[in-house]
Amino acid sequence: MPLDLPKVSILISAYNKEQTVLQAIESALAQSYPNKEIVVCEDQSQDKTWVLLQKYQNRAGIKIYQNQKNLGRVGNHHHLLYDLAQGGYVIMLDADDYFLDANYISLAVEMALLNSLDFVFSQSLVQRPNGSTFKAEFPLLISGVYSWRDVFKNGILFMHGAVLYRRDPALNYNFYSQNIIADDNESFLRFIVGRKLGFLKQSAYLYRQDNNPDRSTLDDRLSNDSMIEHVYNFAIKADSSERELFKDWQIKMRANFFYGNLLNLLVHQKFGDAVRYLVAYYKKNGWPRFFQALIRPLVVSRLVH
Repeated sequence: MPLDLPKVSILISAYNKEQTVLQAIESALAQSYPNKEIVVCEDQSQDKTWVLLQKYQNRAGIKIYQNQKNLGRVGNHHHLLYDLAQGGYVIMLDADDYFLDANYISLAVEMALLNSLDFVFSQSLVQRPNGSTFKAEFPLLISGVYSWRDVFKNGILFMHGAVLYRRDPALNYNFYSQNIIADDNESFLRFIVGRKLGFLKQSAYLYRQDNNPDRSTLDDRLSNDSMIEHVYNFAIKADSSERELFKDWQIKMRANFFYGNLLNLLVHQKFGDAVRYLVAYYKKNGWPRFFQALIRPLVVSRLVH
């Protein structure tokens, strides 16, 4: 790896994460990459998150900030990237998740520099609410450089903390601007169109899954459709020659999220909520799209559970 290493900003958005934020920070500190900054922005939590963060106030390599008012999850992501980060590369580590591989950033930066990449990602482990884990595998066989088309063909979705991306070009894409659950993938999928991507096969990151349907509103469930439409509309303008690829991706992703939301409610015996979701989906999207999602063979992305 070159001696003149670019700075990497590890950005941590924290709100009501007193149970997990320290583990996230310690996993960032454990990263072997030498030229890094860790930036934590606390968003007016109602628990002891801000109190716990005080132990790092005078720690070299860590900057701790607290927002004057609550910006919300997406707003805090945007604030961290646009206002607080100083690195040439960025990785956004959510405060309830953590790095598994202490060498991940070193390996990701090395791949990015050797191949002139703006975007590198890895596999992850997903921890279910009961504590068990499964590997969020991608249909990519080996580590290496891939086309953005491979992502759209395979319906790949990215895990937030498993993505290293170059900050300067990302700023031109209005990252973290949509107040939706999938604000990260809405940004990432627009950003990668036309780009080569680096992929590392190892599971570098653990994502804690929250399948509790009581934590998601009806609008939250419907917001994934907004992500799909934002990405589709951007993509066909960016590369109209791939309209058929984007259309197929759009249809598959609609069906994946539709069935994912519906099955989650049914598994948790939220039958009334399931009916309300079906009605709201129909009212929002109309009969043709509702029917299309309903009958489309379920081509499940490895990350949609």
